[in-house]
Amino acid sequence: MKLTNGGLIFLKPAKPVDLEVKEVINKCNTCNAVFPQIRDLKVHYKSEWHVYNIKRRSNDMQVLSESAFLQLKSKMEDMINTQNSKLQEQLSQQTHRNSRSNQSERLKRSQFKPRMCLFDDHVSSSMIDSVRYMEQKYSFYLPERENIINLSGLLGQLHQKIYEYYTCLYCEKPFDNIQSVLDHMEAKGHRKINDDHFEQISAFYDLKASTPAAIIHFEKTQSPQNDDSDWEDVEDDISNQEEAIKIYQGAALILENGNLRLPDGREAVHRELSYIYKQNLRPYIPVNSLAKVQNSFRFLPRLEKKHIKASQKTGIYRLGKRDLKIALKSYKLFVPRRQDLCFG
Repeated sequence: MKLTNGGLIFLKPAKPVDLEVKEVINKCNTCNAVFPQIRDLKVHYKSEWHVYNIKRRSNDMQVLSESAFLQLKSKMEDMINTQNSKLQEQLSQQTHRNSRSNQSERLKRSQFKPRMCLFDDHVSSSMIDSVRYMEQKYSFYLPERENIINLSGLLGQLHQKIYEYYTCLYCEKPFDNIQSVLDHMEAKGHRKINDDHFEQISAFYDLKASTPAAIIHFEKTQSPQNDDSDWEDVEDDISNQEEAIKIYQGAALILENGNLRLPDGREAVHRELSYIYKQNLRPYIPVNSLAKVQNSFRFLPRLEKKHIKASQKTGIYRLGKRDLKIALKSYKLFVPRRQDLCFG
């Protein structure tokens, strides 16, 4: 109803407008596929079919339907399985041939021959010639060669270490096959015996007989300039030799602390503790450094004293300025817990 100058005018109510409800279509524009629910569409976006069609569209190629994609996928899987079976068969055959060759090589090289070189198939006329051959070609030297009492056993143990245990002679690193061991020793220069592992081959040596002779030779080669007054000069060489042999025929003892006590009573320090005795420590003399600086400052020229004092004042000023900045920053960041008490 509406009021006018002439009176009342009655208006008819407007007809209700029918609002059209648009239907939501869950469709993938890339694959041209429609899904009943949005959940299915989200799953489709992660599928191989959708990803493959995206790649085809980016390369300006026509997209595939689901049936065409499944058919192509089955063909690719069959082709891959065929190729894998062929490769697997070739690999098994190659492994079988390698295993047979490795087994034959292992049987051939695992049989120890005293006259055969440790690093190749060369066979010498004797064990001595074999050792000389390894010295000349591979620079392989046996330690304390003149004191070896069982050369065949020593070479046999080294052969067993390489060709049965697949272990390097020097660093004792294990490997899977013989060739890997030989290649490692050639590349690293490990065709030698580690002196730290000498106890492993000490059973093939006799070092007791050489100890007195070595001591006598050492005493003869000493310079007379280094003699002290405490030493007694012995003119008879025969009695000196007999006394040295009598002293050094005894066995050396290993003490509880790891040191080695020699037959003459001296002790050799263990190598793990040798760094303590190798130190060259300077004696500490307490000095009043402050008094020393003050005395040195007293005798400086006046101009140099002035520069030193000015630099000290500048340093103090800079430190104070830095502390002031830090204090201002901390004050700006400070928020009191009871602001009503601070600001009213």
